[in-house]
Amino acid sequence: MARRVDVKLNSREIDKLLKSKGVQDELARRTGVAARAAGRGYESTVEVGRTRALGRVTAETPEAARDNARNHTLMRVRDQMRW
Repeated sequence: MARRVDVKLNSREIDKLLKSKGVQDELARRTGVAARAAGRGYESTVEVGRTRALGRVTAETPEAARDNARNHTLMRVRDQMRW
């Protein structure tokens, strides 16, 4: 019979990990791939929020915004960002 294991998470260290340079670099890589796949006018950004690093791909030009509205381009390239 298996014994019960108690795990205590260190929230401060988890927050540090989620904001770390390595996580930011990986987010930048993945969002960059997705932005390039989306095409001209799409840009990727990485910022550090209160609890974690956040990666985002946005339509930065009016043409890209129209393209995204008509073709759902960002939804089509979202798989480029998956693990």
